[in-house]
Amino acid sequence: MRASNTGEWQLRQCPTPACSTTTLRVRRDPRSSDLWWVGRPDHDGTWLIAGTEPCCPQCGSDIEAGLEARKNVG
Repeated sequence: MRASNTGEWQLRQCPTPACSTTTLRVRRDPRSSDLWWVGRPDHDGTWLIAGTEPCCPQCGSDIEAGLEARKNVG
């Protein structure tokens, strides 16, 4: 499942068991289709990540889209 192009936050999960990051909020940067804002819902701040799909900012794994997207997350 690819992230939406609407600019709304989506919830995703890091699939790596050893990674301390679990749930992440993700959205595509409106200025470029290859930039992503990625952050943890329980922490302030986000990372700007370049790529065709977002990755975990802690371990670099592809982020699974296993959680239902929610409006206005973060």
